[in-house]
Amino acid sequence: PAAGSSPCTLHMGCFPLPESVRLALSKNESLDEMRNVTEGDRTFCTRCLVWRPSRDPPCWHLGVARELDFPGCRRHGHHCRCCGHCVLNFDHHCGFFGRCIAGRGLGGNVPYFVCIIAMGYLGAFTTALTVGAVVLSHAA
Repeated sequence: PAAGSSPCTLHMGCFPLPESVRLALSKNESLDEMRNVTEGDRTFCTRCLVWRPSRDPPCWHLGVARELDFPGCRRHGHHCRCCGHCVLNFDHHCGFFGRCIAGRGLGGNVPYFVCIIAMGYLGAFTTALTVGAVVLSHAA
């Protein structure tokens, strides 16, 4: 990826332009009010001017295509209002980290969040043991 960009940022290109977008641009009209253009299995984002996948083909499980009804199954692009670009498998924009959070179901960000919570509990447990040991050593 380009320097400073998220690895999930879509760089699929903008050509060919949809006819409605091409006409609006040739007339110097704003695209602010224009809706995204869907053609087949892809969508053209009129805010950042890139093609993005509307959806993935069905998930493959044990060599057999199956339609599964959970977020990790299908790939999609979404335009982030804060960052101003389309992000693959967009979940949300995190104000704390200042970037988009994206992932595919449990394979995405959940393990990191679980790890952070586990480290918090481990830190609290270690602190309690240390304080307990200090109190007991001073009491003796």
